[in-house]
Amino acid sequence: MFVFSGILDTLVIDLNITLAQAGMLSSSYAIGALFGGPLVLIAFSKLNRKHLLVGSLAIGILMMFGLTQARSFTIILVFRGLMGISLSAFTVLAVATVIAISDPQKRGQAMAYMPMGLSLSLIIGIPVARLLITYFPWQVIFYGLIVLAIFNCLYFAFKLPKSNHKDHYISLKNQLTYLKSKKVIVALIITIVMFVGYSALYVYITPYLIQYDSFKPYISLILIIVGLFALIGNHFGGRALDKLGGEKALIWGSIIYLIGSILLMFTRSFAMLNLISFLIFVFALWMLGLMTNYSIVHYTHQNANVILAINGSAIQLGYVIGPSSAGYIISHFGLNQIVLISLISAILLMIFSLYLTKVKA
Repeated sequence: MFVFSGILDTLVIDLNITLAQAGMLSSSYAIGALFGGPLVLIAFSKLNRKHLLVGSLAIGILMMFGLTQARSFTIILVFRGLMGISLSAFTVLAVATVIAISDPQKRGQAMAYMPMGLSLSLIIGIPVARLLITYFPWQVIFYGLIVLAIFNCLYFAFKLPKSNHKDHYISLKNQLTYLKSKKVIVALIITIVMFVGYSALYVYITPYLIQYDSFKPYISLILIIVGLFALIGNHFGGRALDKLGGEKALIWGSIIYLIGSILLMFTRSFAMLNLISFLIFVFALWMLGLMTNYSIVHYTHQNANVILAINGSAIQLGYVIGPSSAGYIISHFGLNQIVLISLISAILLMIFSLYLTKVKA
């Protein structure tokens, strides 16, 4: 889903749409993931996890291919939504698989490996996408992703051990009882609030950065640096979870996130300071993103894939609200004002993180 953030300005020209409309491509994916991911897992909950993992990725591959063949903005939106459904289910199943096979004493670091792949996509994927669109149509990027996804699908199909589904199966009714836990509900709210602030800025990061003329020649390099900070934040998040525990780590991550958001708000007139502020912001977010999944796993005693899916939907709800709000801000007040959404998100996140430590399960 990050690729669109790197080529948003190109899509505006190629599809003859506005920047706010281009942001809908991320919102469409998020809406599909918001509703589709949990529904898929509920509908097929009795199937073996390995089969679901491979099947959801295979469907995602087909949707990516359909995306490359679409010629209208509306059809592209539809395929993005369908991608959201299949790949959201895949992500939740992948997290559940990592949890099932990891050492309980090092679960935080083990869970960090998955987001590490996402952060590597920021380091490598987005800059490469920026380079490729200089010479090729944007569809070529997705052809490359399809090839990589096919290799992954084949690897999972032939190398991933088949789990004993009966040992892991827990009824939907029993899983949903965890929604009665106040800590689970607060953790889900934290996820939404966090990703509203992040997605509002990140979806528009390329046009946001190139509004500073001094950054235009170096945008690919800057995106690589952003990805590196995401990778470092993810690594520190995993270590913090294992050393401090979920709630203390969440508080420290929220403090750094708030500092980054405040600096973003007040350094907009200074290009380099604003970039540094954004890097702090990214570092903190990638720490926190790992912690929300960890909290859900901890509060449900590793027994609720459906609750993990709902947490994934909470992320996508943030991705719906954030870019949509940012699109409104851009249309009425200008691109530079979208950092206000991130600041409000950071304040609310700090409040809910503190509340989480006080509330009883």
